Amino acid sequence: MSDIDARLAQLRTRFRQRCRDDLAIMEADDRPAEELQRIAHRVAGMAGTLGMLELGKAAITLDQVINAGLSCLDAKHAFVCALRDEVGG
Repeated sequence: MSDIDARLAQLRTRFRQRCRDDLAIMEADDRPAEELQRIAHRVAGMAGTLGMLELGKAAITLDQVINAGLSCLDAKHAFVCALRDEVGG
């Protein structure tokens, strides 16, 4: 394993742990849309970098839906499902 591969593996491990924390926040019903959008925006960038394409797509969609001021229930559900798939929850 090269140094780059080892570093990416470390980043994936840390990112998945943060996704577990994000999942707990996303599953709560009392979080403001702005907080959900911040999480989605952050996850979108990092997921794309790490090759987690489905998670990245779901995060981008949620970010865009909230930014447009639309109801985010469906996009939030899809994002939560993608988070669960990625972290095995």
